[in-house]
This record gives sequence, structure tokens and C-alpha cells, in this order.
Amino acid sequence: MNSEIYYDNLKKDPAWDTKNCTHVPLEVVSIVDDGGQVRQGGTQNSHIAALKESIFDSSQKVPITVLADPTPEGKWEVVEGNHRLKALRALKSENPLSKSFGLVWIHKKKFTDEAERVKYQLQCNDHLPAKSSSHDDYALALYNQLNRNEGCDGITWKNFNSCDKNTAKLVDWMKEKWGLNKNTGKAVVKAKLAHAPGSKLINYSKDEVINLFGQYNSFGWSGKEKEKCNGYVVYAVGRASHIFPNATGNSFKRKTDDGRNTETIVVGWMSNTVGQYNEKLKAYRKAIVDKANHANASWLLAAGVTVIDEIVFVPQTTTEKKKNKLLTCVKDSNGAFTTKFA
Repeated sequence: MNSEIYYDNLKKDPAWDTKNCTHVPLEVVSIVDDGGQVRQGGTQNSHIAALKESIFDSSQKVPITVLADPTPEGKWEVVEGNHRLKALRALKSENPLSKSFGLVWIHKKKFTDEAERVKYQLQCNDHLPAKSSSHDDYALALYNQLNRNEGCDGITWKNFNSCDKNTAKLVDWMKEKWGLNKNTGKAVVKAKLAHAPGSKLINYSKDEVINLFGQYNSFGWSGKEKEKCNGYVVYAVGRASHIFPNATGNSFKRKTDDGRNTETIVVGWMSNTVGQYNEKLKAYRKAIVDKANHANASWLLAAGVTVIDEIVFVPQTTTEKKKNKLLTCVKDSNGAFTTKFA
């Protein structure tokens, strides 16, 4: 729910929020990776940071929308409001003794079908505190609709570009179902839909990356970034440009101070997935690997010495996420990192 929908409801009934919204513990509200949001790039860290500041100063002003029925585990799945939930989680993590951030304000909503849910999500993105839906967001939503073959006049992902009339049909369908104007609809179909990924990319904050690594790593490591545990020090790298000098510089200093009993692990993730898709993610990971290999091959290093000892990536496609494991780079016979994962 966005502020416009919320305040429209209050205009119609000043007691609407008391009747329809409730506070629940933060831990019983969950984010769904596939279907919980229509954004192509998932959540945006800059928006989470802005919401953290707003909620810290003024509390949560607009409820988060969840599915009306809980999961068998008793969880309320978010339909709209992922950024607000992540902001609250971050505030709770940073202020563990405070009772102000232990509850989240939710509104439970039923949907007749998938198209109605997607329409609601897209509409909610049009106003604060949400981020407006981009062409990529609409493209991903339309791709999912076509891939399920639900209500698009027989047009599917495989045949949508087989007939010139299909573009007009899809534009009309989006106008009817989502209220999208025809010019935007044409831009989505012609310019964006061809690049819609088969599975949306998942975004993480740095804290979430470190938590994932701590949960699934096989190195016996737990703790915080840059803290040594079981002989390893971990550095989170959200951009390829941060390999040098950030990760390599920190590793060089740490190994100089500690000696040979310290190994460095780089945990990579694409920190901004907006407008990206699977091929871009593969290219990004290759850039991380190439830069790490280049640093390890420096003539300044003694034989057999490396500044980066392991590279691990967190899962960022929904297919990867379902496996509940990290992607650890395999080394070739010369000890160089490859883009093959263990």
C-alpha cells in the first residue's frame, strides 16, 4: 500500500486503519523472492536507506500489504512494502534493545487472481513511499504473465513476437488490466520485453550478504565483515571496481599484520540489479574473477602468495536461491579462479 491509497481509504472512513490494519512482530512477516514484488531489480539499497531515516524519525506511517491468509508456518507474505520491511529489519538490527522497531504495521488483502495482485503492486509503485515502477518492472510483470499464459488472448512468451498484431493486443491488455497508457505499453513491449529475464534478480544489502555467507559458508566462519574467524577474513564486494584497491588493499594490510595464518575470502554480489538480467550478472561475476586473478598474478607477490584466497558469490536469481547454497569459485590447475562454481 502506498500513501495515496492509504489516505484515500482514511478519507472514506476515518477509522479505516483501526478496522483493517494491525501490528505484528517483525519476524512473522516474510519477503517472497518470486512474486512478492514486481520490480525487475528487486529492492534498492538507496531507497531502504532513505526509509530507515524516515522511519527512525517519524515511525512507520503507511502499512505494508500482506496476503490475507498466512502460510502454514504462520508467516505473512509481503505483497507490497518490501523496502519498508527491510528498513525496519535494518533498524531492529542496529538498535536491538529498542522496542520501537520490533513490530511492523500490516494490512491483509485478498486478491481474486494473479493479474489483480500484479495490478495492485504496479499501482502501489506509482506513489510514495514506494519507488515508481520502471519499464523494466512492467516488462518483467508482463513476461511472467506471458510465461504463465494467463489472460493475454493466447499470447505466450514463446509466440508474442510471431505476429505484428500481438504488440497491439498486449498494449490493450496492459491498459485494461494495469491502466498503462498506450505509449508506455508500446515501449515496454517493443524495447524492453525482449530483455526480460527468465527469473528476476534478487538484491541484497551488505548486511544481508554477510548474513547469508555466515549461514551457508563451508569455511567455519561466523561474525562480521573484516573480522577474523577460523583463520579467514571476509570482504563483501558489491562492485567489480571494489576488488582493487578496496579488497586487495585491505587484504594486503591484514596479511602484512597477521602473517601467513590469515586467508581472505571475497563475497561478491551485484549491489544494483535495477535494469539488469542474467547475462549481465554472469558478465559482472566474470569481471570480479578477472580482477581478482589479475591482482593475484602481480609480480610484486612472492611465489605461491595470493592477496585473495577464495571467491564466493551469493545467489541472485530465484533459481539459485532455491538451492540454499553459496556459489564458490572453482580454481584451475594453476590456482586461478574460474567462473565455474562448486
